[in-house]
Amino acid sequence: MATEWTVAGARSNFTRLIEGANSDGQQVITRRGKEVAVVVSWAEFQRPTSRLESLAKLLRASQLAGIDLDLRRT
Repeated sequence: MATEWTVAGARSNFTRLIEGANSDGQQVITRRGKEVAVVVSWAEFQRPTSRLESLAKLLRASQLAGIDLDLRRT
C-alpha cells in the first residue's frame, strides 16, 4: 500500500519521501485531499510495463489475423 504525503509534508521531509520510495514502494503526494503525484524508486520506474508497442502489431499477432471482416458502418 502506498504511503500518502501532503505537498507540504513531502517538501519538508523530502529525504524520508525518497527513502520510503526506495524501501516501501510508491509514495503518493496529495494536494487538498486529491492525489496529484507519485514518487517511485528508479528501479520501479525502469521496470518494463506490459504495454504493447502498437495496435497494428497486436492485430498482426492476433489469431484473427487474415480473417476477412466486413468493418463497414451501417
